[in-house]
Amino acid sequence: MDSNGYRATITKQIPLTMPSNQTPSEEAKAVIVAGTSGQCQNIMKQLDIKRNDGTVMIPPIDGFAGVSIMMCYCQPQVEVNALRIPGVTKVVWQQP
Repeated sequence: MDSNGYRATITKQIPLTMPSNQTPSEEAKAVIVAGTSGQCQNIMKQLDIKRNDGTVMIPPIDGFAGVSIMMCYCQPQVEVNALRIPGVTKVVWQQP
C-alpha cells in the first residue's frame, strides 16, 4: 500500500464544531477521531492522545493481526488531520 500516495488524496475538509472549553489534548483527539475511519478511528478513540508545544503525541498501539495494513491508512489520516490544527507542527508516534 502506498501511504504517501494516499496521504496526497486526503483533501476533503469537513466542518467540526468544538466546545470552547477543551484542553489542547482534547481538541487534538477530537479532530483525529473525526478525521479517521474504520479500525483506525476505533483505536484513536481509546488512546490517550497528548498535545504539547505544537506536537501531537500518539501513544503506542498494541499489535494485532492486520495492524501493519491498518497503519498504512491510519498514519496518513492521523497526520494530515492533526497538522490542520492551528499551532500543530509535528505528530510523534511513540514507541512501546
